[in-house]
Amino acid sequence: MKPESVSTKQERIAKLAAANPAMAFTSLNHYLDAEWLRYAYECTRKDGAVGVDGQTAQEYAADLEQNLQSLIDRLKSGRYRAPPVRRGLSEILCSEPVH
Repeated sequence: MKPESVSTKQERIAKLAAANPAMAFTSLNHYLDAEWLRYAYECTRKDGAVGVDGQTAQEYAADLEQNLQSLIDRLKSGRYRAPPVRRGLSEILCSEPVH
């Protein structure tokens, strides 16, 4: 279940966007916190292949709170760079437009 504070933050962002359609959001980092990232982690599949960093969901979960805090610190400081997404052939084939 989504934590109430996450819903509130998402609603606030949606209201800002609706009220100011021409406004470009330059950063939403100040909305991110451990609760939001924990909820995002809970929403992810845990039975997939390892990530591009070679880490499994179980390895990440073993030290979840420290990993989430590290991620928050990197996000808010600007040091975080999203790794490339590794896709399987079936995902690539299924995402291609059908003619």
